[in-house]
Amino acid sequence: MNDIAHRVRTLGLGFTDRIESWRLGFALEYIDFNELPLAFETLYTYIDEYSEKISSTEFRELNELSQLLNTPLNSVTRGGLTDLISDQD
Repeated sequence: MNDIAHRVRTLGLGFTDRIESWRLGFALEYIDFNELPLAFETLYTYIDEYSEKISSTEFRELNELSQLLNTPLNSVTRGGLTDLISDQD
């Protein structure tokens, strides 16, 4: 598995206690079918819609992966995610 795919999978698995496991499985399964951008976009959508909080580290990782995958995050959605940040690390 390449580094970016590993990072997306690791990020997704970090939400195991915050997002239903079937949703995470659905999003991350795209990685196994060489659909990494779709896996990331689906995961991002689920984080935005179903997670009550994210860490600032997770927020930075979402932004970095978005740039690496050339999948720009919607500024409205990105702004919504900043409201979910639960720490100041």
